[in-house]
Amino acid sequence: KKVDKGAGGKKKVPKIDKGLYPDSFGIDRKTIRCKKGDRVTLNVSYLPFTMGAQNARITFEDATYGKFVYELNGHADYPASMMSSKQQVDVKAGPHNIVVPYVNAPLEQAKRAFLERHPLSKVKEQADKIRNAQPWPKSVDYSTAIHSNYMVVQPVLSLIQNPSKAKKEQSTGADGKPHDTMTPGDNTMVVNLNPRGAGVYPAKVVLASPFDVRVVDMEFTAESKETNASLEFECSARQLIVQEIPLVNGSLKAMSVSSKFEGDQPFTGPRDLVVPAGATVNYPLSFKPGWVGEYAGVLTLATSTNESNAYALKGVADEPLAEDHVVIHCQARKKTTHRFQVPNVFGAEKAATYNVFSDLSCVSGTPQCMVKAGGHGYFELTVSPPSGGVLHGSLTFTAPNGHYVWFTVEVHATAPPHEDVLKLEVPVRQAVTMQITLSNPLPTPVRFHVKLDGHGLLGATDFTAGAQESVTYDLVYSPLLVGPESGSVSFVSTSLGEFWYKLDMRGLEPEVVDVPEMTAMVGTRTSTILSVDNPVGEEVILHLASSNPRNFSFSPAHLLLPPFGSAKFNVEYIPSSLGEVETGIVTASNPSAGAWTFDVRGKGSEPTLMDAVELFVTMGQGGSGLVNFTNPFKVPVTLNVELQTAEPAGVFALMVKRTAGVSVPAFGQLQVPFAFQPERMSRHEALLVLASEDGKLAWKYPIKGVAEAAPTGAVFRFETRARRRLEKILEVKLAGLNLSGAGGKEEQYTHEVVAPAAERAHLRRALSVKPMQAALTSATEPLRFAVVFQPQRAVSCLCDFIISKASGGRWRFEVQLEASEPDFDGTIQVEALVNTVSEAVFLLANPEPHSSNFTAYFTPDSPEEFRVSPGSGIMPAGPPPAPISPRRGGGGGGGGGD
Repeated sequence: KKVDKGAGGKKKVPKIDKGLYPDSFGIDRKTIRCKKGDRVTLNVSYLPFTMGAQNARITFEDATYGKFVYELNGHADYPASMMSSKQQVDVKAGPHNIVVPYVNAPLEQAKRAFLERHPLSKVKEQADKIRNAQPWPKSVDYSTAIHSNYMVVQPVLSLIQNPSKAKKEQSTGADGKPHDTMTPGDNTMVVNLNPRGAGVYPAKVVLASPFDVRVVDMEFTAESKETNASLEFECSARQLIVQEIPLVNGSLKAMSVSSKFEGDQPFTGPRDLVVPAGATVNYPLSFKPGWVGEYAGVLTLATSTNESNAYALKGVADEPLAEDHVVIHCQARKKTTHRFQVPNVFGAEKAATYNVFSDLSCVSGTPQCMVKAGGHGYFELTVSPPSGGVLHGSLTFTAPNGHYVWFTVEVHATAPPHEDVLKLEVPVRQAVTMQITLSNPLPTPVRFHVKLDGHGLLGATDFTAGAQESVTYDLVYSPLLVGPESGSVSFVSTSLGEFWYKLDMRGLEPEVVDVPEMTAMVGTRTSTILSVDNPVGEEVILHLASSNPRNFSFSPAHLLLPPFGSAKFNVEYIPSSLGEVETGIVTASNPSAGAWTFDVRGKGSEPTLMDAVELFVTMGQGGSGLVNFTNPFKVPVTLNVELQTAEPAGVFALMVKRTAGVSVPAFGQLQVPFAFQPERMSRHEALLVLASEDGKLAWKYPIKGVAEAAPTGAVFRFETRARRRLEKILEVKLAGLNLSGAGGKEEQYTHEVVAPAAERAHLRRALSVKPMQAALTSATEPLRFAVVFQPQRAVSCLCDFIISKASGGRWRFEVQLEASEPDFDGTIQVEALVNTVSEAVFLLANPEPHSSNFTAYFTPDSPEEFRVSPGSGIMPAGPPPAPISPRRGGGGGGGGGD
């Protein structure tokens, strides 16, 4: 922009172009989700770069429910001070130099704050106004305005990017002696101070240019040679504060002290006082300002010993305090009067006629109040709130000259008498609706605000009754807890006031959930899954209990319900009788969410085959197994133990001394050990029968013994780097393999890799072992497997590779998997100027066929100037989009590349 010359050759500085800076308002998200009855908070950021009023609109729009708009209004005043200059000067008029920097530090800080925290920093068009802003001219002209009656400053100040410094020059004076003079450098603002007397003279200078506005704080302390100290006072208008100045008389005679005040009137003190010999007397210096403002003066204390002490006085009077805090108690829709005693701001000088104002809408009174000179007046305020509650406001009495006195007012309004008592009863977690009819006698529509007090109450928070219309309000009661409760529903409008109904509510016992009957063989167990829905909007923990824990148990013991979510738990039935229906009650309860009751039933049936017991034993060695039997009945049972098998003698054998007439107490346990010694690499089978003495019941446990080849001690190793593919052939020889059971022909087999639990999920994707032979055809030829090892990260673990023959027998081999740290994927080159931010954007492909969570970070030994964003997130499946070239941002400091 060009700078035009005005009258007298002075430069006219144009206003700031708002297009240089980003918009002030921003929101942290574009969509919100709000469930019924919820309250959602939307964070609005406001960072203005130019002065004046700014406004914006937020539109909330839904395809089903329409839209509504919030209007945002902001006003930006002067920015924070960019610098502060304090100087001590003589009490005489003269110029003073202040050097103003070219860089506006608060503005640069605001730019950094915008890029780091403002939502619009994610909008390229807005962020580029800072990152890619055009550089300022090397010289910028600022118009100046000073806020002080004692100072004058040059009308235009030019700030240069690379200013010259002040120079010291030596010249010869009229007396022939050398004198040092300072020649101001660039960016020097000359302030001409004309002090009225000793004291402190603060001021603000506002500098405005087409690019920015900046504020400079100044404070000049003017002291005369006789000034010994300065005293500062600050209080509210019409308040009194006293500063005591100690006067010490160390002589043997009494000392008289006289005082003299210069400057403003709020400073007072005794004209004369006497200090006895060898004593100390405090001089009471008072400051009582009549109104808001800054005051300055000088106090001189002269003694009879020809000593004089001068004190520079500075006083600041703030807004006056409230005369009193008045609390008024009343009832809604009834008038109550309170009498205020009002002082005279003019004191005894003259009478005062106040204009009366209150920001409370429910009060009334005369518009003016008369107060006699030197006395007090009285004002009656009538209060009639339309509804109950606590209201806060003020009552202000303003004199013609702008001085005022005021009171803070707090209105405690109790609710009016209730219209009726309504009774509501319903089982918990069910709902009942009560219809309430309201009539509007006015010729205009009335909008009611509804307040619900009580647990389980639901209904609209606002509704409108048309002119002279009767409307019905639906009140829904859905309790969570059993028992009586009191509540209320209130209808409040500005024109009709408050109407409310007292509620007598009761939550009845919930209906019991009937669970289908469960059936299980005695000595076994079965289970069913039950579900519970959370009716509240907070996480709750349910405590589970069973009235018959012998037959019905549950897991887990406690159930965590998410807000408005559901959870399931398992109920297990263990029969303790045969053919009889056994019952129980399972409850899930929480003090805030209520209780759920389930009626469970079960019946025991005769036992048949029980769960098989499988035992693996190394070929040529012996092993033992154990069958655990639990007596399911409430009475003792006597059993006969028998081991049935077609295997040769010695393969299976019972390891108990007594096999007949074995007594097991009620709900007691019996452990039956057995021995297994395989003779061949195949499956061996037996049946352990526990029969009751009367022969009516028999529990049959199948026993499967599998021979396992002795370990060879060999370890197969597969080593590679992470994110590299290793393909290798694995050959294993099955020692002791005998194909005679298959008629000397081929036999089917299976294989599996048993990995540690911590690496199981990773190796399920990273390790593939595929057989190269469909069946076993030779007892001497090794089996070959195609192994593909492609780890995604570093790993080191020992796995078991197990081969099982279809007719029985298995072989176990150890496999060591090693994956070292991956190679570097590339080098990221980032360049940035000092105190600027530069970014390098790089893209990675997701190696998984589905979306995956990721984290990104620098290693601990990396310089702290580096940052990465985002630090975590979800990486979508598929290849990345086209790469983006690195970019550099201007301005800001304290950061390196992201």
